[in-house]
Amino acid sequence: MIARISGIIQQLLLIWLVLFSVVAYFWIDLAGVDSLDPFAATRPALGLMISLTMFCIGCLITVDEIDEVFRRWPTVLGGTRSSTRSCRCSRGAVALCWGSNASI
Repeated sequence: MIARISGIIQQLLLIWLVLFSVVAYFWIDLAGVDSLDPFAATRPALGLMISLTMFCIGCLITVDEIDEVFRRWPTVLGGTRSSTRSCRCSRGAVALCWGSNASI
């Protein structure tokens, strides 16, 4: 039973995260300016919710995957470094496209 639920969560997690992100982004346009914004109302608990989400994602990782991270730690660190670098490049590209005057 737990394995089945875990499988469903693994398959649909990205879809739910993207769906809720889109709804949160367009909430004011969809519900109106005077409506209660549940995303803003939960801002004080955001740290707790992110921690809970990361814990749940961590519960989905198998022991074999954790062992693989420890075996290939230089590759993992290299991937983290390149990911950070690409995020900076993406941020700069978006700033240029939107005409931001901020330094990149």
